[in-house]
Amino acid sequence: MEKDLYRYLAIALFALTLTQCGQEPEAPKTMADVKEIIPPPPEGILIDDQDWEPVVEGMFYADGPSVDKDGNLYYSTIPTSLINRIDSDGNETNFEPFSMQTLGMYFGHDERLYACRNGDASIVAYDQDGSFEVVHSGKASPVEGFPGADSEFCNDLVVLSNGDIYFTDRALKLITLIPKDGEPRIVWEGLRPNGIALYENDRRLAVGDSNNPRVLSLSIAENGDLTEMENFYDPIFYVEVPSRGVTQPGINGMTTDTEGRLYVTTFFGLQIFSNEGKHLGLIRTPNPYASNVIFGGPELGTLYV
Repeated sequence: MEKDLYRYLAIALFALTLTQCGQEPEAPKTMADVKEIIPPPPEGILIDDQDWEPVVEGMFYADGPSVDKDGNLYYSTIPTSLINRIDSDGNETNFEPFSMQTLGMYFGHDERLYACRNGDASIVAYDQDGSFEVVHSGKASPVEGFPGADSEFCNDLVVLSNGDIYFTDRALKLITLIPKDGEPRIVWEGLRPNGIALYENDRRLAVGDSNNPRVLSLSIAENGDLTEMENFYDPIFYVEVPSRGVTQPGINGMTTDTEGRLYVTTFFGLQIFSNEGKHLGLIRTPNPYASNVIFGGPELGTLYV
């Protein structure tokens, strides 16, 4: 299935079209080296002769794109604490004027918009009229390696069809499950989780480690426990960041398409994996660092970043 136009959400909002080689990433590379090594995506993913186009410009930082059943796009602007909506005709309106530094967002099967509000350390569910219910609340904590930055509670989340919620916490380095009918509990530790994607009919999660060059595939048990499918995804390309004294891929948001391919935002664009975990290539983005990604628009044929 071909994908249509793809867009960009950060300093500006653009759009593009999808395509690979399947070569396994090599050892750590600098940004300059990586640009010469990572192949483009394979034929049949992107439409020929398409390129990114701006959708929204002039923002400092945007995050948490999510799409409703009609393909309308919702995204948050972190410094100004807004949630805006872009309809299928490209018209933009404000949905939430006081979003309290919302990061991840996700539409549940109940058609409510679930959001990570870090300003008041809560996860809420918005109705279409903008009213919301607090689903879970906790305490925000400083994120290691980011002195002076705002504390975080919830970075990203997904909602299963049964109403269960998984959310990532970069500060405390864990994944928490909020059962539809039950008490929240920690289900994974030992990495700095950032982006999270749900696929295979609620049976698996893909989770990115924002410090290490890896994407985890986690099977979901009936009781909500997670089990890692070890080495399922090929290694991800990553770059050295001398200013921090570490090597990072810059993994952030991620999403899947109807073929089960995984699209992962990194320091230098979208890295694509097949549904068997094979690294397929790179879609370059107008701004090398893309913070998040989602399919939207008519028939979910547009990729927004």
